[in-house]
Amino acid sequence: MAKQYLLFAKKEIDTNKQSVSVNQVVQMWGYNDPRYVVYRVEKLQWGIQYHLIDLDTHAFNSTTSIRPLSEKFGIGIYYDDKDPQFKSTQEVAELLTQAQIKKKLEEQQAEEERKEREKISAIGREWLQESIPQDAQAIIVARLKQDDSDSYTDYFASSVQQTIILGFSKHKRDLFSEMRKYANNFEGTAYLAEYNEDFEHREKYSMGDGYYLGKSKYSLSSSYKCNFLVQD
Repeated sequence: MAKQYLLFAKKEIDTNKQSVSVNQVVQMWGYNDPRYVVYRVEKLQWGIQYHLIDLDTHAFNSTTSIRPLSEKFGIGIYYDDKDPQFKSTQEVAELLTQAQIKKKLEEQQAEEERKEREKISAIGREWLQESIPQDAQAIIVARLKQDDSDSYTDYFASSVQQTIILGFSKHKRDLFSEMRKYANNFEGTAYLAEYNEDFEHREKYSMGDGYYLGKSKYSLSSSYKCNFLVQD
């Protein structure tokens, strides 16, 4: 028997026991509160998988646990066990068609963007091979990092949105003075040209970002940061 234990609610759920049926409307509570309809219930070896469609965005979703609203505790997907709501088979079929079209368009767009990135990368590599000085051992770059964190769900992450080549170095030493020298080559890093000890970060440890010049990586605002990119 597959079970799921909710620590804070001090409740055990049998995930092999089906809680809702196809065409039933359920809702996420605690995070934007989207409403879904169940379009398929799949029984697996380790429990039950509920396949969902967002009623507003037509995005696909899935979950292994849908609990009764009368026992609501914390973030989760719930069903109204006192006044259950259902969509007609025709309505769900139309929603499924819309969701499939949406997913297909998103996949096509993602593929087009991937091809465009590959094309730009190839042009960039060719330019770099032709432009990099023979005596260069490292590249000084500026990276724009976007904060992807969600403090509501305790999710912390960031992603690099853009990389700009500021200059080339004849050595592999992390020198903040050299980063400041090249910071003026790009308007996004011009604010780093003046000495400011608060912008000097030394994180050469596991999970650290190395030596970089700029606002702390823990800053919620997106900004460019300078660092050395050593050439192999």
